[in-house]
Amino acid sequence: MPGLEGKTLNRYTLQQLVGKGGMADVYKGYDTQSGRSVAVKVFKREDEDMLRRFIREARLMATFRNEHLVPIYDAGQYQAEYDTRYYIVMPFMEGGTLRARIRQSPLSLTEACHALKDIADALDYIHQKGIIHRDIKASNVLLDAHGRYYLSDFGVARISSDATQLTTTGNVLGTVDYIAPELFEDNHRADARSDLYSLGVLLFEMVTGQLPFSAENQLVLVTMHMHMQPPSPGSIVQNISPQVERVILKALEKKPESRYSSSVEFAEAFCQAVARTGKNTGMKKGDASFNGTRIVDKPGSDPHPLVQPPLSPSVSGGLSASNPSPLPAVSPSHSTLRDSNASRSAPGSARPKVARHRTRVTIVVSFAVLLLLISLIMLFFITQTNSGNTLLGTNANQTQTTPNPHTSPTLKPTATPNLTATAQALAAATATAHAQATATAIAHVTATAQAQARATAGVIQ
Repeated sequence: MPGLEGKTLNRYTLQQLVGKGGMADVYKGYDTQSGRSVAVKVFKREDEDMLRRFIREARLMATFRNEHLVPIYDAGQYQAEYDTRYYIVMPFMEGGTLRARIRQSPLSLTEACHALKDIADALDYIHQKGIIHRDIKASNVLLDAHGRYYLSDFGVARISSDATQLTTTGNVLGTVDYIAPELFEDNHRADARSDLYSLGVLLFEMVTGQLPFSAENQLVLVTMHMHMQPPSPGSIVQNISPQVERVILKALEKKPESRYSSSVEFAEAFCQAVARTGKNTGMKKGDASFNGTRIVDKPGSDPHPLVQPPLSPSVSGGLSASNPSPLPAVSPSHSTLRDSNASRSAPGSARPKVARHRTRVTIVVSFAVLLLLISLIMLFFITQTNSGNTLLGTNANQTQTTPNPHTSPTLKPTATPNLTATAQALAAATATAHAQATATAIAHVTATAQAQARATAGVIQ
């Protein structure tokens, strides 16, 4: 409504236009009676149906008593000659609208939790009174100077017990960007679950900075709400955990019965998921998880920390390739020093254990090799001794078998079989001990003894 800046409606002086809507415009005004800044919402349409909605909104808001609903200071009409102005007076919110806040940047998860709890508290309050808002969107949420959030604009609200509606059959009230898909079906009236869908769209916008569905054509946008799944919030903002994502997507379910049962339940589920995400990824200097630990903070990845290789004791107090800056100073408390000493002694105690184990293995192997060498040496000496005894026995037999003229010429000396048996026994023992040299010597001695025996037998014959 152009030209209203500077005009006075009863005791309210309109200063500047701060918001525009389809049914009314909002001005920052000054209350000349109380001396405070106020927001004056002025009806601007020449439409009897819209006017009834405007007056109904004023009456509804005047009955509310909730800290997160915008209160009503005053309401009335101003008559000046042929010009009649209807208005509602509310407190002026210095923080502006949530829509303006989102345009600056998406809200952090913690801030979104705070905003959702305030809005959900107001929405649950009106739902318990049987009132359906039907137009939840970012421009209908206001912020004060202290960062508190307020739900406003009940121009299209409906009392669930009403037998009649303010719209004709087939008309859908609200903003298409936020409206629930079931409201586009025939004979389906708005209820608390449809408000929760709009609240889910608003939360999606708060944490990502954009709406889940957008199109220039409203028919295409309606089709997307009815049949298309919303995109993953984690694909837009990387710090959204799978737990937080599941809460948002549940609020955007196509079937009303698949959503949360109340706005308070929705807000509690979201804030709990945010708190769990903060516990899994939050680190502070001085904590045991700050040094030597890396936290993975991506969706669908492993949430457990990956422990980096510890520093050796000689450089644990200085710099390393993975940590080029000095370690932060910690308070010399008993528990901190104990944890620090334990973390430093862990890598130093593992290496001596491995060294001692290797030393023991080396000693055992060396001792076994030594025993084997001693056994071979003893076996060699035993073989040599037996060989000497055999040679002595052979000479003695040769001495006993000198020719005797009284002996029958058909008799043969008995030393040869004894020499052969001894040689075979020595050869078998030598083969068992793998002493090739000894076996060769024994074989040579045996051959010599056999030759001597044959020569002796020839002489005797």
